[in-house]
Amino acid sequence: MKKLTKFSTSDYLLDENFVAKAMLECLLDNDPEGVVDILNAFYRARSRLIAANSGLANSTFYHLLKTKNPTLKTLARLMSSLK
Repeated sequence: MKKLTKFSTSDYLLDENFVAKAMLECLLDNDPEGVVDILNAFYRARSRLIAANSGLANSTFYHLLKTKNPTLKTLARLMSSLK
């Protein structure tokens, strides 16, 4: 009998390349809600680090996740924080 191993999605959420590719796939599939969902999960996994790297206030992230309608400028700053 094979033993099951514990799976953690947070391992993927800490991988910036995986997150960026997933966001790109959502954009290519015309799924802006998917981009926001990915940002939400990524933010929750790395909230303090993202806020520090992007130069955006935590309130901006909360507003982004609440309204689910980020501006292109905000998305660009978030994407640059993935570096």
